[in-house]
Amino acid sequence: MKSIFLSFLFLPTCLMAQNKEEKMPSHFTKVQKLQDVNITGTRPHYVRLKGYYRSYQTNDSIMKYYNDGIVEYYINLKNGKTDLCSYSNRNLHNSKLIAEDKKRAFMVSDEGTFRPWPEDKTLIEQYRKNYQIKDSIDSQLILLNQQTIGSIHTDSTLNICQVEINQLPTYKSLTHELFGYTKTDTYDHVVEAYQISPEDYYSFKDLLFQKTDNSYLFSHKKDKRQQLIHVITELFITEKEYVEKKLSFKPQKQTPKEATATIAEFCTNNKIPSMPTPTLLSLKQLTHYNPANLKDIKE
Repeated sequence: MKSIFLSFLFLPTCLMAQNKEEKMPSHFTKVQKLQDVNITGTRPHYVRLKGYYRSYQTNDSIMKYYNDGIVEYYINLKNGKTDLCSYSNRNLHNSKLIAEDKKRAFMVSDEGTFRPWPEDKTLIEQYRKNYQIKDSIDSQLILLNQQTIGSIHTDSTLNICQVEINQLPTYKSLTHELFGYTKTDTYDHVVEAYQISPEDYYSFKDLLFQKTDNSYLFSHKKDKRQQLIHVITELFITEKEYVEKKLSFKPQKQTPKEATATIAEFCTNNKIPSMPTPTLLSLKQLTHYNPANLKDIKE
C-alpha cells in the first residue's frame, strides 16, 4: 500500500514567556562576547553566523525525536536570504514508539523537530511593524487588540535585548486537518535575544540566542485518544562576522560516534548550557536513524 509522508508546518515557540517577570537566561553570561567589526571600503555582502542547535520532541512526555548539530549561516545583507552549511548532525528517535505508529494509506508524520533558519525578519522587526508597542516600567509590551502578547527587555549590563512572544493570539485558526489527522495548537511561544545594536531594530546579524516552544494535540480520526506533543528548539550563536563572499565548505561524513564527539567538544569550548538531567537520561533510550527513510543506523 502506497504511503504518503507529509508534515504539518509548525511555527516556532517558547516556555520562557509564561512568566512575564522572568529574567533573561543565565547562560548569556557564559556566551563568548562577539567582537565588533570595523567596515571599510565597500559594504560586505554577507553576515556569517556560526552556532549550535538542538531540537527535541516528546509524545505524552516520552521523548520520541532528537536532532542537533553545528550550523553556519550566510545571510545576504541585501535581500535577507540565508544559505546554510551544517555538519556533525545527529538524528535520533525512539524506535519503540516509531514501531507503535499505526500505518495508514495516507500518513502524516508527527515529527515537529526542525533546524532553525534565521531569514527574513526578526521578532522585533515583525512585531514593531504589525502590532502595538507600549512602554512599561522595566520593558516594552507588545500588544494585539489591547491584549499583551509579549514583551521586550533590555539589560545594559549584559548588553542584551530579549523579546518573547505568545504566538497563539496571532493565529487565525488553532486547529488544522489533513487526511483524517487533526492538529490543535495549545501553546506557542518564542524567544530571541540580541546583542544591543545602535541601529535599534536588531536584525539577525545581532542574534545571540533563539528558543521556540510548541505544544499541540495530534490524532487521527480513528484514534481513541489524542497525543500531547511538545517540541523545544534552541539555537546558540557562538561566532559572527561580516564577509565579502561565502566560503566553500564540504562537511566530512561522520559516524554517529564521531558526530557526538565533535558536538561535545564544540559545546564544551563554547560553554553551551546543558539540558536538564531528565532530558539527558531520555536521550539514552534513543537510537540514531537516517531521516531519509527512518531506518536505524548501526555503528
